[in-house]
Amino acid sequence: MPGLVYGPMVAPRMDEALRERRREAAPLGTEGTGWDVAWAAVFLASDEARWITGVALPVDAGLLVMSPVTHARLAQQKF
Repeated sequence: MPGLVYGPMVAPRMDEALRERRREAAPLGTEGTGWDVAWAAVFLASDEARWITGVALPVDAGLLVMSPVTHARLAQQKF
């Protein structure tokens, strides 16, 4: 379950100001990349995840656990 990921599909529609607002809205203050999602998949395919089954793994810089106030700020943005 990827969160706000910056990549080639969204790059043409986003300027640096919008990217900064997205980073500020994320609890970790970061913006994800395709690598963040890929490393989560690598982990799930590794021996270290041998006891993990049937899980939806949020890769979202903490968006899933953010407060309603932060969520309201993010909802006002036009992505």
